[in-house]
Amino acid sequence: MSIIKEYAVGRDYHIDTPLSNLSIAYMQDSNSFVGGRLFPDLSVNKRSDIYYIFDKGDWFRTPGTTLRAPKSVPKIIEFAVSSNTYYANNYALAGEISWEDRANADDIIQLERSTTEQVTHLLMLDKEQRIASTVTSTSNVGSSVTLSGTDQWNDYGNSDPFNDINIGMRSVHGTTGKEANTIVMGREVFDVLVNHPDVLDRIKYTQRGVVNADLIASLISADRPVNLYVGGAIQNTGTEGLTDSFSYIWGKNVFIGHVAPNPGQRIASFGYSFRWRPAGFRDMSVLRKVDVNGNYADRLDVMYFADEKITGSDLSYLITSTVS
Repeated sequence: MSIIKEYAVGRDYHIDTPLSNLSIAYMQDSNSFVGGRLFPDLSVNKRSDIYYIFDKGDWFRTPGTTLRAPKSVPKIIEFAVSSNTYYANNYALAGEISWEDRANADDIIQLERSTTEQVTHLLMLDKEQRIASTVTSTSNVGSSVTLSGTDQWNDYGNSDPFNDINIGMRSVHGTTGKEANTIVMGREVFDVLVNHPDVLDRIKYTQRGVVNADLIASLISADRPVNLYVGGAIQNTGTEGLTDSFSYIWGKNVFIGHVAPNPGQRIASFGYSFRWRPAGFRDMSVLRKVDVNGNYADRLDVMYFADEKITGSDLSYLITSTVS
């Protein structure tokens, strides 16, 4: 009779448990969300109200002559004022944690923190989608152009990206007197632009070997500061339960505009974000509701009040289909 010996393998000495220093979640980097750069925050005391708009033409039209004869009254000028309104919508999402899940979940899941982070992240993603959809619509900007064929920037032999951008910047300045100081371009556009011969030719004598947004911004305007932001956020447009479908939120667009560094009286800007914060309320506040509706579950509500309002569409220019 032969005796079969069983030898223990390494796995026999270890029972798998969740790692305490690693878990995987696909959370986008906050730098990918750039839409808020186009709408500076303006805190307001009421959820809705009006704001005044001075007629642009009155501030550029001289009265013909400013000469005054002795003993005569200077020529009197006037300005017209109109108004518009805002309404701070409430944007909110919630996560629900059953008492069973709270009691049974492994510590590494950090159930409450993970729920809060996912809800907050999706609210930020929703805001980015909302802003991008608004500002990349040709009906919401002052002027626009759609590139095609050899004018698209991926045609390295014929396209002229810097000229296209300069046309947009002149369009803004030529109708408002304000310098275009902010550019947002989709990641797909930026990835083409960094390898464009026009870019490489302009930097070949510089000490900077890495082509990034700051470098390209300096090439666009050497004497006037320009902020260039790359919209790198992605979205899943696939129906829940079916195949995921990912795409870049900012698409193949380039937005050019003037954004006021600081809101204030008689300060023109492409847009403002009217932010209403009721007493004791902060943006993205987490409201915890225990045993909501008596269903043995706790709910975490995250919300904010805002109206991203275009206040000066003439301070903008849009390039669409920038690359094929």
